[in-house]
Amino acid sequence: MHMNNGCVNKKVDVFMDKSVVQKINSLIHRDPFHECGGIFIGNVSVDQVTGKHTVHIHDLYFEERLGTGSTFEFTTDYLMNAVKYVKKNCPEYHIVGNIHSHAQFQAFWSGQDKEMMNQARDNSFYMVVSPKYGTWEAVFKDIDFNYYHCDVKIADDTCCEYMFGKSVEADEMRSFRNGRPYQTITYRVNRSYTDVQRRELDKRFLHSITELSGKKVLIVGAGTVGNLLAEYAMNSGISNLCIVDMDAYHYWNLPRSSMIGEHAQEKPKALELAKAIAERSYFPIQVTGINADICELGWGFFKDFDLVLSPVDSASIRQYVDRGCKLYRIPHITCGTGIIDGDFIGNVVAFPSHAVVDLEYVWGTGYRANLEERRSCSDIAEETQAQVMGFSAQIAGITMDLALKYLLGKIEDKHTVWKYILNAVGNGFARDKAALRTFKYGKLPTTAKSELYEVFNPSTELTTVRFDRSMPKHMLWEQLNELFGEDIFSYGLNLEWSLNIPVAYRSTNAYARIEVSKDSGVDEVLYELPDCHVYLVEGDEKDYLIELQFVDCGNKEA
Repeated sequence: MHMNNGCVNKKVDVFMDKSVVQKINSLIHRDPFHECGGIFIGNVSVDQVTGKHTVHIHDLYFEERLGTGSTFEFTTDYLMNAVKYVKKNCPEYHIVGNIHSHAQFQAFWSGQDKEMMNQARDNSFYMVVSPKYGTWEAVFKDIDFNYYHCDVKIADDTCCEYMFGKSVEADEMRSFRNGRPYQTITYRVNRSYTDVQRRELDKRFLHSITELSGKKVLIVGAGTVGNLLAEYAMNSGISNLCIVDMDAYHYWNLPRSSMIGEHAQEKPKALELAKAIAERSYFPIQVTGINADICELGWGFFKDFDLVLSPVDSASIRQYVDRGCKLYRIPHITCGTGIIDGDFIGNVVAFPSHAVVDLEYVWGTGYRANLEERRSCSDIAEETQAQVMGFSAQIAGITMDLALKYLLGKIEDKHTVWKYILNAVGNGFARDKAALRTFKYGKLPTTAKSELYEVFNPSTELTTVRFDRSMPKHMLWEQLNELFGEDIFSYGLNLEWSLNIPVAYRSTNAYARIEVSKDSGVDEVLYELPDCHVYLVEGDEKDYLIELQFVDCGNKEA
């Protein structure tokens, strides 16, 4: 919960009787299309030593009154009736706050809500709930008008069959990269389960609540397949999910985006998909949406994840992600759909953590020539457009099955790459050939050439070099020279090998190589590089790989 006027950085414990939870559900679900409200009855205590407040909610008073679809008013006679109820039924308690619903809208604090909370100088507990989305927000206000986050607990934790116990907190961050805005939103979804609920969930989602709860998964691409993968990940119990996409949803995307509604039109894909997951998740989850080009984040961004999925339509981005995952020994599964030689085709390629085969080898020599090519669902013939969702669901299903096996340790082979090809033609699935073909790639043949493994041995560790971009570049040269000991005038950062696409191919003044010499000064071009990335460093005697980490963390705002 976030109040615009700020919350005190401490929590208030709120203990709610089980009977109150049941009354809340009766109140908000009798007519989910109209707002309604009730009065909390209980006690507020203050620790005389620590000053900490504790709230006990004993009862809930409510009447059959309904508001509109967007408003509800606690009238004077409603409040007086609540006072009479307290005096008659529970004189040892007091009115300690109220609850109201937001009908078909999300749970949030509106301007009218805040005005209502600021009218009285007292210790009060307030809650707003959404019967449609199953979310709620809670806040405690003391007599000095300080607002506190609340930790709501069920006082009688024996049995509660139906509970609204879900809260969502959101943190937003804006920064600049290469003069462009860069937006991140992280949602933290908390779920409260009773013992009965937990036992029932354990029967059906044992791995979800336990084994997957600490796993971090990155999804690069929030299109048709990306939506499906995010939904499957959310419902499997993965507790930490990150989505990166630089594009926005357009009206033609919406019918193929299973998690997204019309409200997302012209809004960033990654942010809207992360929001949808937070709204729908049945499990505790932290989901982050990043509206950015994955290439601008750098390979160092990958190293905190247990698995990376790349349902993208760009061959160059697939290769970029795959190479970064290999450098940090992270399992990577790339997948997608498109048209090849007139055929409707889907593919999944699964690279385990120590795979020695890269995308170029899996797809053959023609892959490099198609690096700048994009194949997406939009390229599919009109007569097969209706099949996109079903076809994409099959691709996403294969991908998520492999993903869960990697995350749960069901695949012990860390070297063998698997490729799955799903074919369809013209007006339907192919009948004259196998719809699903599977290929297996083990060790890289000695005759094959791999641009990656010519300089990188999977058994070696990357060397990290830290540098402040506001300092003269010759100080970076000193670090490189001390590390490699060639004592040469200049080292080169090969951006082409490092697939640093924004700098090498997309900037006005394209760079394929950055010179780092013993007499060079401050270089503004370094601000175009990711905060943490792996580069091929060219020396006179040999080439080296380093992880270059910029300690200034970000570039200058344009």
